[in-house]
Amino acid sequence: MGSREALARKGSPEALASLLHEHYPFLKKYLIKLTLSLPHAEDLAQETAIRAIEGIRSYRSEAKFTTWLLQIATHAFLDDRRKQDRRSRWLRAYRDSERLRLQQACPGLSIELLEALEALSVEHRAAVLLKHYYGYSYEEIGTMSGVSPGTAKSRVHHGLARLRKELDAHEGMG
Repeated sequence: MGSREALARKGSPEALASLLHEHYPFLKKYLIKLTLSLPHAEDLAQETAIRAIEGIRSYRSEAKFTTWLLQIATHAFLDDRRKQDRRSRWLRAYRDSERLRLQQACPGLSIELLEALEALSVEHRAAVLLKHYYGYSYEEIGTMSGVSPGTAKSRVHHGLARLRKELDAHEGMG
């Protein structure tokens, strides 16, 4: 074990800061390759540094400091992935239950139409629904949305075009 590693392990904040500063670029490059996302890699590099600071006493001289650091980074990445997977599963379950509730509340709308509406921006979705589901004029939609009647008409037009595209894509899958 190098002298800085030994000092860091014994609790020297200067030695640990020096080691982390030296190996941070290497760590960050590894995480960029692992995550394929610079912001995500930066977040995980910071998380790794925190975990290294908190766990420095567990560092053993059998492994190089960089090996130990990459092990921490890999665990941080895997922990983050598991958290994202749980969040994704929860969001899917939530969306499925919301769709079911929406379908029960609006029996005239099919699941396919609800999914296609979900793909629209809020502005386009509101304009399409206000025009074609509730029958409002472009002037009324514009007033409700705080835009001109021309913008309301444009939003309806573009929203319908995107809706058709989504429904065609959905039809092609089925």
